[in-house]
Amino acid sequence: STVANLKQLIEDKTHIKLNEQKILYKGKPLSQQNKTLLEYKLEENCKIIVCQKTVDQISEINSTQGHKSMEQLERILSKYYKLSDVIKILRELTSLLDVCVSKMSWDDIERMVSLET
Repeated sequence: STVANLKQLIEDKTHIKLNEQKILYKGKPLSQQNKTLLEYKLEENCKIIVCQKTVDQISEINSTQGHKSMEQLERILSKYYKLSDVIKILRELTSLLDVCVSKMSWDDIERMVSLET
């Protein structure tokens, strides 16, 4: 099986388009489409990281799932603060979150994922 085959499988399962995928194994990109998974030394049941190259779908996810979290947080904060302060708090939290996420390595992300399982 080739990287191209793997990308097609990922697209079928996740709906992430082929040209938007970046696949990492042990921190290294699987960039050569015609190279076999054996040539990259992928083992059965190994972990890979699939990244999406576009920002559009990330924004879409944030606007659905992230939006719900922000709404919940807004409701809680509204009990204790006036609306103008709630807006300031949410902006600051969003800014801090953006800074934290931008500083994360792939290892950090993988550790977060392993905490959930």
